[in-house]
Order: sequence, then structure tokens, then C-alpha cells
Amino acid sequence: MAADAGARATFVKSAVDFCKKYDFDGLDMDWEYPANRGGAAADKQNFITLLKELKEAFAPHGLLLSAAVSAGKNTIDTAYDIPGMAKYLDFINVMAYDLHGSWEKTAGHNAPLYERPEESEGDKILNVDYAIKYWEKMGAPKNKIILGMGTYGRSFTLANPSDNKLGAATTGPGSAGPMTKEPGMLGYNELCLDKEWTEVFVPKVEAPYAYKGNQWVGYDNVKSIGIKSTT
Repeated sequence: MAADAGARATFVKSAVDFCKKYDFDGLDMDWEYPANRGGAAADKQNFITLLKELKEAFAPHGLLLSAAVSAGKNTIDTAYDIPGMAKYLDFINVMAYDLHGSWEKTAGHNAPLYERPEESEGDKILNVDYAIKYWEKMGAPKNKIILGMGTYGRSFTLANPSDNKLGAATTGPGSAGPMTKEPGMLGYNELCLDKEWTEVFVPKVEAPYAYKGNQWVGYDNVKSIGIKSTT
């Protein structure tokens, strides 16, 4: 769609009409991700063109335009012309979660605030602090950046229930929760309702994890959300 001028025009008009019809304040573009996951390399620039045309159509109606964007450096580098985006976006919503998950072989936190000294070089850039600073470094204005935080955790099945620390070996996703019903993730509400979990707060990453038998989950709680909100 973004590569075709006619398709963009149709999308832009429908977006304006939809926002006006239902009294929305604007639109958040959640394209995951330009020039990635089989997309064309040209989509990096096509995204800017689409944002420009949306902004021009939104302005007369006072509609806001934002985008939900990746927190991963490799995706940021391939997907986004950040100075170009900043010209047209009112807000840049950094999805600073899903930084680790059951696609990996060790128990990693969903959204660590900081790196751990013992992490690999590749993992040391998978944290909230690095992501926000990298967006700023690449040209995103501080007053446009909004930190996205998750009210869920990424869960794992431990290889050895006795080894339940952060970074422990895992065999796959954790069991599905009774409400979210998806292996590898648990809602914060599900954790609050199950009193059998043992919670551990890790000062290095300023976030908690919990374990129960061979189940492990890294998530945010009231304390860690508060720290992220004031850092």
C-alpha cells in the first residue's frame, strides 16, 4: 500500500473519515516493520511518504499522528528514517517490551530497564535505557518520545526447576495462562491472581521475575513501572 500513490490516497482519506466519524483524536501507525519481515527495502522511505501525506491531510482537522516503533537497534536501523519521521509525527511510541522471550534458550526479561554486566554484547543493547537513548541519538526529539510499557510478561519453561535465576536455561515457552491463553506470555492480572509464584526483584535491571516449579516469567509490576516512569 505505502509504495502506491493511489493506495496511499485511499488509505489517507479513509483514516481521516474514520477519525472524524468516531470522534478520534488521531491515528497511531503500528507498522511492524517497514523494510522488515519480507518487506521491500524501499518501504523505509515509503513510510516517510505515507506519514507526510497523512500529516498534511490531518492538519486541517487538528488530528494527531503518532507511530508505534521498535526498541531493537537492528530493526531501528533498517526500518526508520528517524529525522524524517520526526518531521511529521506528534509522538513516537517506543514499544520497549518483547526484548526477550521464549524464542530464546535462556530466561530473559521482557523489558529490562538496564543491561547486566554478564550479558553478551548483543544482549546488552536489549534494554529500555539503550533503546530510548538510541532513538534520541538518531534524531528523535525528546519531547516526542513516549515509552511504551507492557502489562504482561514473557514466560518460559525452565530446563531445571532448581535453576530459576535470570538467565537460566529454558526448554521453550511457559504454560498458557487461564485468561490470555497463549504459551510464552502471562498477563499481570494472571500473576496477581496466582499466589503460588515466588517474586524476585533484580536491582540490575530494575524489574522483577517470578518462578513456580518449572515456570518462569519476567514482567513489570507497580515498582518497576514507577521506576521507568521517573528515570
